[in-house]
Amino acid sequence: MFLKLAYIGLSILMTVIIILIGSKTINQTFPDKSTARKKRITLILALLLWHVYIFAIASTGILQNYEFPPKFLLLLILPAFLFTGVFIYKNRNNTWIRNIPEHWLIYYQSFRILIETLFVFSVARGIVHQQMTIEGYNFDLIFAASASIIAFLVFKKRMLSKKVALWWNYI
Repeated sequence: MFLKLAYIGLSILMTVIIILIGSKTINQTFPDKSTARKKRITLILALLLWHVYIFAIASTGILQNYEFPPKFLLLLILPAFLFTGVFIYKNRNNTWIRNIPEHWLIYYQSFRILIETLFVFSVARGIVHQQMTIEGYNFDLIFAASASIIAFLVFKKRMLSKKVALWWNYI
């Protein structure tokens, strides 16, 4: 039960952080309170719909089917990439997107440390395979742990080029 609550808690925490980041930049970008409010509501509804979609898919048990084609990839990863791509393309000229401080996008990725920690506990409980951790082929913990360091060196100390942050993000 603790593990399930930890996953839910992490999802809620990260969603709240996204809402706070979005709200702050929306408020800075749109002086008209009515427009800013509509943008915030759209952001919150989009995140809420995504969570409902994930819950609905997970509740069916279809993600436990490991036959080809991979359901996890088709039902979660692909839609997330499509949504992100369409969202960024449609909003590429929106000032509020450009007003999100770049370093926030890198620091935010530190949450992956918590995900990797939950994966370790999930392996210990026999819920996921050991390959989901750094002992397997998932080296995400290295990038999660380096997120704050990269953001600090690139954006705070300016010791590294922004290109380093871009390459780090692509990896």
